[in-house]
Amino acid sequence: MEETIAQNAAQFWSYLPAIITAVGTIVMGWFSYNQYTKNKMTDQKIESWKASEEKKADKRSEDLAKIYGELWNILRASQADRVYIIQPHPLVNNEYISIGLEVRDNGISSMKSVINRMSMETLPKFCADLATVDYVFYKDVKGEVKDEHMRGIFATNGTNSAVIKRIATTEQGWVGSLVIDFCHDMKVLPDVFKFLTEEAVDSIRYILPEYK
Repeated sequence: MEETIAQNAAQFWSYLPAIITAVGTIVMGWFSYNQYTKNKMTDQKIESWKASEEKKADKRSEDLAKIYGELWNILRASQADRVYIIQPHPLVNNEYISIGLEVRDNGISSMKSVINRMSMETLPKFCADLATVDYVFYKDVKGEVKDEHMRGIFATNGTNSAVIKRIATTEQGWVGSLVIDFCHDMKVLPDVFKFLTEEAVDSIRYILPEYK
């Protein structure tokens, strides 16, 4: 009896290395398979993210093309010198304003470089009007623009008259302001501007990209 137990014990110990190797092989195989599965899931997530970003980029390009088309249409129809969109940013707390999109006639200087990450605190009256007034027509910016700083910016850059239309969405409220800028005497009746701006804003309000 004791001899049989001893023999069984000896056999067990002789097989133990093979058992350990087999168990190790199974465990390593499981870990390898698990890691392979995780890697495949990661690859799938990366590919999905790339596809999503490419789709967003294509959509953004289409949206920008449509917005620029609207701005050019307004520039030609109104015979203005510049048409641009002033945007508050970041949208969560509106600390600054910048011109993100602009079209202009030949030989006319750009306002985009002038109103660029400008603190709203430096233009309090003007920014308050942008955020709350739906439509305003300044026939003479020197005499009608209340904000002294903005009045100076207009004067320095040759603006005589301006039409400003608020752009807002139901989700975010004020997201920008469309500006038609005249450096010369207007050749189109002011009543036309309201129609032009309303039509343009309806087309772009929900595709206007956030300024970053």
